Amino acid sequence: FALVIRERLLRSAQTVANLIAALREGDFSIRGRGRASDDGYGLMVAEINALSDDLRARRLGDTEAGALLGKVLEETDVAIFAFDGSRRLRLVNRAGAALLGENAERLLGREAGWLGLADLLVIAAFALLVLAGIRNGGRAAALLHARPLTWLGEISYSVYMTQALVLWLATGGLHYVFGPSASDAMSFWESLIALLVLLGVLLLISHLTYRRIERPARQWLKGGAARPGSLELSSSPHRPAL
Repeated sequence: FALVIRERLLRSAQTVANLIAALREGDFSIRGRGRASDDGYGLMVAEINALSDDLRARRLGDTEAGALLGKVLEETDVAIFAFDGSRRLRLVNRAGAALLGENAERLLGREAGWLGLADLLVIAAFALLVLAGIRNGGRAAALLHARPLTWLGEISYSVYMTQALVLWLATGGLHYVFGPSASDAMSFWESLIALLVLLGVLLLISHLTYRRIERPARQWLKGGAARPGSLELSSSPHRPAL
């Protein structure tokens, strides 16, 4: 009698182990058969079967959602890229693959830096940071309203207008000092110092152009309607004198 009970327990445990192994491997078609729903073994098998049904329904839902998403992406003419936490490409549509000139299957798994899209991720992250600062009144908003960032925002247009000239002058100066192959002749610390000096000069020139040119020009344009000789519109028409 003890041997029979032991054999039944081992068989029941083996059945439960097989059901759990099938779930772990993603096979949700296997079902267990319990003798009665009021004993411990029957309840265990019933719960495993319910879990298998739930996982299968989720898989079907994910499959349908993935197929719908793929159809929408294929019909979208805008390039779409999706990256994971390690900055590897996990999703790309036909327009994105055509933009990079590669097959979509060959692009999957590539790093953003290899694809040349690392700068776009930085821009997107900065845009999200700005949006979070606008929507929330916490530390992000306090950071965005800090005086240095406010100052950078004020001179940003001047930076955009003067950066090409500053870079052209800096490149000419480096070629004059270090020769045509300045990037190879400079050491790491020399390159770092040159970069910091370049940024400082760029910010200084942008600040001066903002104070002396951009801001006075804005004030002049805003006050243009109030200057003598400007056109004035009247709400009531004047009748000509007879």
